Amino acid sequence: MTIIQLTKSGIVFSEGENDLKKLREDYDKNHWIKLPNFLTNEILQFVRGRIEQSEFQEKCYADLGFDSREQRLNDEMTVSMLEFLLNDTKLFKLIEKITGCPQIGCFAGRVYRLNPDTDIDVWHDDDVYNRMVSVSINLSPQIYSGGILQIQDCNTKQIIQEVSNTGFGDCVIFKIAPYLIHRVTKVTGKYPRTAFAGWFHSAPVYNPIFNFDSGDKISDSISELKLSRDSRISLEKDLLFHSLDDKTLVYNPKNTVCYGVDELGVKVLNMLCKEPMTIKDIERIILNEYDVDSKKCTSDLVDLIQKLETSGIVSTSEIKSLVLK
Repeated sequence: MTIIQLTKSGIVFSEGENDLKKLREDYDKNHWIKLPNFLTNEILQFVRGRIEQSEFQEKCYADLGFDSREQRLNDEMTVSMLEFLLNDTKLFKLIEKITGCPQIGCFAGRVYRLNPDTDIDVWHDDDVYNRMVSVSINLSPQIYSGGILQIQDCNTKQIIQEVSNTGFGDCVIFKIAPYLIHRVTKVTGKYPRTAFAGWFHSAPVYNPIFNFDSGDKISDSISELKLSRDSRISLEKDLLFHSLDDKTLVYNPKNTVCYGVDELGVKVLNMLCKEPMTIKDIERIILNEYDVDSKKCTSDLVDLIQKLETSGIVSTSEIKSLVLK
């Protein structure tokens, strides 16, 4: 089975070009594909906990001429975390190969719920706002009844595909085209249908709001922090990572901060993934591996740690003094 999976460290694709070709053939033939276990259990459990503690608000689409009604999750943390995960340029390239769509600029989505017998999704298309491909990830831990994705050909008025997606964390990707419309059938039974649904857009280009190492705002906010070479540095939990151009993006879902680090930052974070370390110990490793002046190494490292702490990426303890020994 071909595996494309989103992890805390970014996208994982376990197969090769022949597998992508098979997915492309299935997508072209059926207008959809399913990616089982698209979200890891670790991410799913975090999202499940957030959803269970959050509220939903009714969202109607009467202003757009639709009689659709759903419940929209009112939790910025969960939505922004999932959007961060899917705005991965490596994932973009895989989706482009599978679907044949033009270059992807960004992904945007929302978490919504269809309650049994009360909420409804009518026939509609997604062919607006530069949308190219639709995505639906099942976030329902219980197996619901009904809630089947139906795809209709506008020319023949025939339902050409029906897709059930009840696997927790499974993802369905389906085509957007002028001749296709779709709906989700009414949910019945005991459990609701909860999903993270959205679209890969051709524009705008994903441009995360994050703190660069040289940002004046960060520099101002760390002016009172005091670190020494004996300060103990710990990596915060539940961080997410993926690459963007020459930066590695680090995202903390607890404060929705996205921070970009360079090669040095990646090196330090990889060290801290194993265990907490003092600045002195980190410095020793860097000096052994890189030809760099020791004073500059210390200065750059302290500056980096201060910014990472301000962004909620690391925490420090046993802080003694700003004087570097």
